[in-house]
Amino acid sequence: MLDNWQTFARHLAEEYRVYTLDLRNHGRSPHDPVFDYPTLAGDIVEFIHDQQIDPATLLGHSLGGKIAMQTALTRPELVDRLIVIDIAPRAYPSGHDAIIEALLRIDLSGMSSRTQIENALRVKLDDTGVVRFLMKNVARHEDGTFFWRMNLPVLAASYRNTTSSIDGHTPFTHPTLFVRGGRSKYIQNEDWPDILDLFPAAELRTIENAGHWVHADALEELLKVTREFLNVRG
Repeated sequence: MLDNWQTFARHLAEEYRVYTLDLRNHGRSPHDPVFDYPTLAGDIVEFIHDQQIDPATLLGHSLGGKIAMQTALTRPELVDRLIVIDIAPRAYPSGHDAIIEALLRIDLSGMSSRTQIENALRVKLDDTGVVRFLMKNVARHEDGTFFWRMNLPVLAASYRNTTSSIDGHTPFTHPTLFVRGGRSKYIQNEDWPDILDLFPAAELRTIENAGHWVHADALEELLKVTREFLNVRG
């Protein structure tokens, strides 16, 4: 959801033309029953064409990072540079089942306030940061009733699609930056040879004081390494 990147984007927009996107089934984008990496990469390709911004630099975090990688591998002529934050192109074990179950068990039609929804999430999830992150998806109809902005049923049903590896047969040879949080385990040292197979021009930067949510934990440091990467031409 683009709201998660507004602060970062606003700072970067002082020097660059920046677009932030809600993925399909997220934020204010349309809902659709299909949710997999090739389709999501196709959405990015369509946006690049519609806005006539090729070649573009793509930046994505976690799920967004995998979509950015898939787009670059599928349509390299549209991507000038690639920035991937705290995710590798490999498959990952299922790790968000508890969150999905908690969301599915909450009946928003019976909730009278955001505080009530937040408290219900806290009963299921013992992580204040995650709860606050999830609460960004709560919106209200004109009649005052609440709803999830994301397409929760489809995202739950498609979750296994998002834990898979991305498909790449031809390497993406343009400049690529991988950024990982020093307190995160999403990009391991042993991932690097496989990353270089797909992205031979890649470099890796580690922001030691950040976890997986690098842009929330270390905004200034992430802006610094991003600007350094974008300002080096070649």
